[in-house]
Amino acid sequence: MSTKRVKVVAVAVSLLMLIQVGWSQQEGSSQPQCNQVVQQLTPCVQYVTGREPKPSDACCNGAKQLAASAKTTKDRQTACSCIKQAVGGLPNVDPSRISSVPKECNIDFSLPPITRDFDCSTIKAMYW
Repeated sequence: MSTKRVKVVAVAVSLLMLIQVGWSQQEGSSQPQCNQVVQQLTPCVQYVTGREPKPSDACCNGAKQLAASAKTTKDRQTACSCIKQAVGGLPNVDPSRISSVPKECNIDFSLPPITRDFDCSTIKAMYW
């Protein structure tokens, strides 16, 4: 590969890294970030896909962390969008199981049955 092409690739990779860092670490933002939401709820995959009868302790802990970090309507809508993206890539997700995680984990908040088509802008104070 030519030196010029290597420099172009290096600049492109650097820009992509800066963009990713900017998205995942917005200064002054307390909104939940998608990487955090997905990390918190990844242990719930076995439950929401019907492979486990109850959410695991790790799933419940992640859901508790999400409930604590999503304080405003905007936070909740952001978290919903993250869940919606993650659900879109998973086969056999039962939306009713998504909404049952808080109850199963004894957490005082509620989640809607989020699907690929769910409109996260409808989330207001009634959820969480």
